[in-house]
Amino acid sequence: MSEQNVEQPSKNNEPVHIHIQSLISESMKLSARIIAKLEGGDANEIYVKALNDALQNTTELLGAEFIPDRG
Repeated sequence: MSEQNVEQPSKNNEPVHIHIQSLISESMKLSARIIAKLEGGDANEIYVKALNDALQNTTELLGAEFIPDRG
């Protein structure tokens, strides 16, 4: 398996980072469903909380202030 630069286009001419983002998103959704089954709760709420946590961590790493969307 060869490594591919994230900016290099894929076979269908989409940047590879788009595919990576999609894989991460699907992985997070699956994880949320698993957590919901094991611990109870709503998978969508768990997924949204995970996204907010990831966004908060990213903005803090960038030195920005995180203001969650309340809408």
